[in-house]
Amino acid sequence: MPDNKEVTVAPEYKTHLGINPLFLTYIATLNGHNIKEISEGFRYCCITTEDDTSIIPLANLFPKATFFLVLPDHKSVEKISSIATTANLTNISFHKLETKLLRSSNFNNFDFIVVNENLSYMNRKTLDLTISIFEKLLNLQGIVHVKYDCLPGCAPILDLRQILVQLDEVLNIDSHGKVLAGLDHIQHLKSKGAPYFLENGPVEKCLSGLAQKLTPETAKILFGNIYKPRFFNNINNRLNKVGMVYSGSSIAYRNYPELVLNQEFNDQISNSTSRENTETLLDFVTRQDFRADIFVKDARTFTATEKLDALSSIPFGTLVGLDDFPRDISFGQVNINYKSEVINTIIEELATNAKTVKNLSSMLSLSAHPKEVILENVNLLVASGYVLPLKRETSPDNKKFMQANRFQLCSSFNREMLKNGLFSEPFIYLAAEEFGIQFEISRDNAILLVCLLEAPQEHLLNWIAQRLSEQNPELLPDLTAIEKKLANFRQTKLPKLVEFGIIKPETV
Repeated sequence: MPDNKEVTVAPEYKTHLGINPLFLTYIATLNGHNIKEISEGFRYCCITTEDDTSIIPLANLFPKATFFLVLPDHKSVEKISSIATTANLTNISFHKLETKLLRSSNFNNFDFIVVNENLSYMNRKTLDLTISIFEKLLNLQGIVHVKYDCLPGCAPILDLRQILVQLDEVLNIDSHGKVLAGLDHIQHLKSKGAPYFLENGPVEKCLSGLAQKLTPETAKILFGNIYKPRFFNNINNRLNKVGMVYSGSSIAYRNYPELVLNQEFNDQISNSTSRENTETLLDFVTRQDFRADIFVKDARTFTATEKLDALSSIPFGTLVGLDDFPRDISFGQVNINYKSEVINTIIEELATNAKTVKNLSSMLSLSAHPKEVILENVNLLVASGYVLPLKRETSPDNKKFMQANRFQLCSSFNREMLKNGLFSEPFIYLAAEEFGIQFEISRDNAILLVCLLEAPQEHLLNWIAQRLSEQNPELLPDLTAIEKKLANFRQTKLPKLVEFGIIKPETV
């Protein structure tokens, strides 16, 4: 199955941009859509899978907003609602995905509807109900975000699926076992020089990838007669019928054809007569297998001046410190070098504090450059995944940070997330309250953070060693390596966690 590529992210902290209202608003604005101005009191609906907890931090980040989480069954409702209860969140409610939601007196007037389940995995009834929710319950100028496996990139999966279904008649075992056995049969055909595989490179590549990352869940999808990747125009046409207009992609760089394709293809794309044709051509040229699309209801367009003003007022910040910001990044078929004088200055400023383009342009170091040029470079940095639109500008007290030996968590929410998830998951969701974003922190970094918060300084290394060995009992603690890891964490991660609003230095 295709990888879930809806976000391009910095390596230290992963964030699910496709569900964040700040990012969705930025993408719509970037593409010229003047959506309803949202206050912190917006209404937000997320339709998702049974084990998705990524929306929970959003309820903490936007306490004046109202969140509705729609899940596939009552069991998943009970499971995830208990997490919100533990975190003392009162602005989020949980619902089973069913037709009567359309008649509920309180379930309506949404500014955002995010489908955090892959549309390609939905049966027809569920998909129809989801689109009915878009049509009937989304406010004018509201935003919808959907993700789905797409064609033509997923065509090889359909070919392989057909072969596996044919083999199913002679393989009387569970779905996971069926796929494994079927893949063995297909590999045997390939090894014997079957022309189909010799002449079909994408199918051969797909076969190899499927064998490496097969799970019981993907096996069930392959044999469940539900899986249906779609062309962009299929989704686009269907949403057009209910008043939705395509705005852009939550995969930030895909909003720029010049970052997806090299110049020879861009010349052809530039002659496209419509956005729909452009997106379709991009998918075919790149053999795209996954899309993450943003649509706007009753879309209104900005003038050029209005768009510049709107984007210039958005605060932007980085997920990493200056030393961790890469200067060469690959997008699709294109490599970008982030080494110009203007972009270097912007990176240096944003790596320290979040700022608006309006404030960047007033700085002496950037005052010689038009606001449009500064914005263009900031947008390019957002495309990299290392710069994000945020809730507000930041100004952490670096002097105070440098003097501090002890830190404390800023919110009870993050305390609960760290306490409940430290050893149960490979990552933990935290809420960056100053930024207005939710993000994942790795378990190793979470352990270092918890030990710094709780451990006596004189026993810190031993505490960390004990926690890490609890995670992996077969790993012998190496205090020298732990000391180096801790030093790196202090130097590169702690300053950002202070800026994020995750921790703050204790009074010295």
